Amino acid sequence: MNLLKKNVQKSSCNYLFTFIFVSIVFFICCIKKGIFPFGNARIDISDFQDQSVPLYYFLWDFMHGKGNLFFSWEVGSGLEFHGVASFLTLLSPFNIVFLFIKRSWIEPFMTFFVWVKFLAMGFSMCFFLSNCWKKYEQKPDNFWIVIGSVGYALSAYSVQYYLLPWLDIAAMFPLLIYALLYMIKYEPGRQIKKYSAAYLILMTLIFITHIPQAYMVCFYLILFAGSYFFLTQFTTDEKKSSRAALLKFGLLTLLALAFSAFIFIPSAISIMQSGRISGVDYTYFHLLDEPGMDPSCKRLMLYSVLVPFIYLIVTFRKSMLKTHLSECVIISFMILPVFVEGTNILWHMGPYICFPMRFGYMMIFTIIAAAAKRMVERKEAGQTLKGKWGYGAAAFWCLTILVFSIWLMLPLVIIIR
Repeated sequence: MNLLKKNVQKSSCNYLFTFIFVSIVFFICCIKKGIFPFGNARIDISDFQDQSVPLYYFLWDFMHGKGNLFFSWEVGSGLEFHGVASFLTLLSPFNIVFLFIKRSWIEPFMTFFVWVKFLAMGFSMCFFLSNCWKKYEQKPDNFWIVIGSVGYALSAYSVQYYLLPWLDIAAMFPLLIYALLYMIKYEPGRQIKKYSAAYLILMTLIFITHIPQAYMVCFYLILFAGSYFFLTQFTTDEKKSSRAALLKFGLLTLLALAFSAFIFIPSAISIMQSGRISGVDYTYFHLLDEPGMDPSCKRLMLYSVLVPFIYLIVTFRKSMLKTHLSECVIISFMILPVFVEGTNILWHMGPYICFPMRFGYMMIFTIIAAAAKRMVERKEAGQTLKGKWGYGAAAFWCLTILVFSIWLMLPLVIIIR
């Protein structure tokens, strides 16, 4: 009982320190850039200002009984909003906050809204890193759990793309993978228990919240499940239970799609009929000719997790290839779009305009999670990352988080008049 209480207290400290460090870095950036409430500039720029914020006013009217969520006479002499609702995450669980603020507060509130999303990403990663080690006797040091959580929340992906609605999915993603792993490992066969239910709920929320990101999540899950089952599970003596787990994974994903069909189908039809999508030549070679917008964005995402990535390389041994083959495959697939634009285009279902690697948080999550797993395995073998190398790596990662955040976040400011 005392041991359980001690572990709960330590886990609570992980969340507390994640909250503190994410908040410190975020508000340092706001102070540095003069963002409200530390100045007269506002955080909503570019698409955030032109698309998301106006729709939050529209959503506020609906949530307070003053409008319709899927149709408005005030835009274009009448316009249906199914595609917009999904593409700009109007049905995201985060938007429940608009029930509790005044309409006039919406734009000033955006600073705190972005902060809440960063915190949600940090907390979900902290939950994953703190709890995903049931079959091991050890787990990562709390110090590294906090740094990994802050590194995920304030990665180069987050601080570059905070102005877009994809952070909502990034916050759910670690919880989804946690539910999937535990469903496979601890609910064998046809058992439907708490982890299966959690996976179903989270996958349904992702389908409802944002269709393009849902496609990318499904793409990742296919790669993840394919490498995990076919390169790991099917090579063991548990082939029968592995087949049942794979079947359950597929059926629950389809069931989540069915539960979200009320919004997914009309939204998908609306998006496919949009001017950006319809009428485009979708031949493979045409896609390969599409230019990426500022490929340095992709490289910066990888650089922001350089410490765990180098740790994975340095601690890798040839003898580990057979037991860690699925891990190597999924990491390779995630890094490939950084250097090969053709694969990046395929992740986006075709041509895209600006913002490459919109699934970049998946690569960052995969590298951090794999590094944490390696740390646990080495810790059980009596090898820990301490001493000058450990402290040096931690200091470098913390410095990377701070510098990238100040450098990349809020590059432009628009004065509130």
